[in-house]
Amino acid sequence: AQDLYNVYPQAVKAGDDGDPRKGHAWGVDYSKLTPLLVRAIQDQHARLDALSSEVDLLITASHAH
Repeated sequence: AQDLYNVYPQAVKAGDDGDPRKGHAWGVDYSKLTPLLVRAIQDQHARLDALSSEVDLLITASHAH
């Protein structure tokens, strides 16, 4: 949770006073990460589609020669 706090603090519940040295439990609200993960998957899917189309064009062009 402490590592995630540095990147995306909105999803982290810090220890009682936010001081990790005092040993209070930190927690992660994974539901707040879900929209980020879904968006990342959508972006990767779009990139994969674009690359697949590019490969298809290159294959078609190579067969034309």
